[in-house]
Amino acid sequence: MNDIEEWEFGSLEWCKFAAETGVNLINQANLDLNKYEWGFSEDYIFIPKRLLAGRDKVGWHFMIHNGKVSGGASLPI
Repeated sequence: MNDIEEWEFGSLEWCKFAAETGVNLINQANLDLNKYEWGFSEDYIFIPKRLLAGRDKVGWHFMIHNGKVSGGASLPI
């Protein structure tokens, strides 16, 4: 067995990990984030109830806005 955690695709833990990975990769790139306004999200539909974890919608996002990168296990409005 390895030390890597595993989660079911679309689970709350998986969505958090996906968003954090995107944020970390952008931060590590040492870009001038003030030059960018950008966002990415995935909205999963027809998800099994066991993966909802109290959420109405399942998805994740990360974005660059006002020179800062952020993200999370949620879908921006």
